[in-house]
Amino acid sequence: MKKISVVLFAVVLASVWSVAAFAEAKPYASVRFQTFYKNVSDEDGSGGDSTDLLFGLYGSSRVGVKFKVSDQVSGMVELSLKDSDNGNAVGLRHAFGQYDFGPGKLLIGQTWAPYTTFFPVIYNDAAGGDYGSAANRAAQIRVVLDNGFYVALIDNTLGSSDDDVEIPEVAVGYKGKAGVVSFGLHGAYVTADDTTPIDEESWALMGDLEAKLAMAKLKARIVYGDDTKNLLGGGFKLGSTGGDLNTLGLFLSATFYPSDLLAVSVGGAYNETEAASGQDDDEALVFVNAPIKLTKGFTIVPEIAYQLGLDKAGSGDDDNTLWVGAKWQFDL
Repeated sequence: MKKISVVLFAVVLASVWSVAAFAEAKPYASVRFQTFYKNVSDEDGSGGDSTDLLFGLYGSSRVGVKFKVSDQVSGMVELSLKDSDNGNAVGLRHAFGQYDFGPGKLLIGQTWAPYTTFFPVIYNDAAGGDYGSAANRAAQIRVVLDNGFYVALIDNTLGSSDDDVEIPEVAVGYKGKAGVVSFGLHGAYVTADDTTPIDEESWALMGDLEAKLAMAKLKARIVYGDDTKNLLGGGFKLGSTGGDLNTLGLFLSATFYPSDLLAVSVGGAYNETEAASGQDDDEALVFVNAPIKLTKGFTIVPEIAYQLGLDKAGSGDDDNTLWVGAKWQFDL
């Protein structure tokens, strides 16, 4: 696997120069390093306390190329970079082409879901976020119109060799703006037959709100749905295994800009999942960080994040987790 990853990496880099003759290509990279202490406080006596050092390449390190073939056709390929703790692996983040047909754009390939939104947190692997993004990347075909409406067919991750997958995940939505306020309304649905061994359906309704003020940016998302863990392969880290899990989630953040070199972000997330048995699965997280741009292309992000008393349905796991440290980022 390691050799395959290295070969793939070399092929992509070589392709940058080979396509230069017929396409505008812009290579880039982002090297992100983590120096964090993670402390888990055992609240129920099931596993004991633990403290780990997270030292190495951060999971979102990447290298990629953006292409422009014409005014109508463009695209990008982006790979993730993992260090020795993760087998020196190279993985696929984005690979898509996009066609501008006038009143909108057609995208085919793998990239973020159209309902993805990002929050300014580094360690947020609980309470509905996935390290700052409230969704995930997946293969898809989508059309985004210039008036703000979109529809997408996304890879259905519910299927396996024993399942009868009927349709892709279907997502529809609208993104708009009024003055300094941006907003979005989204819906997603996916289903598969004969899973564990019953039929399974998952859906989510999402609402976003963002306000850009003079020296601050406020952001919020609310999610309500059923078995939302199945959307985009569990990109919403909401709910536990099993069927008929009803979820309500809320994300909030505020970022202040006291200077061009410094920002301060605070926020949190909370979700409550209720299983058919009536057992709740509650998750919450709060964070504060302060990105410091020392110079163009080099940013340090110290952060403190605290995950509050998880109570995972059926597991009794209500440990608290504290992250303290920094991310070091070079954008090349």
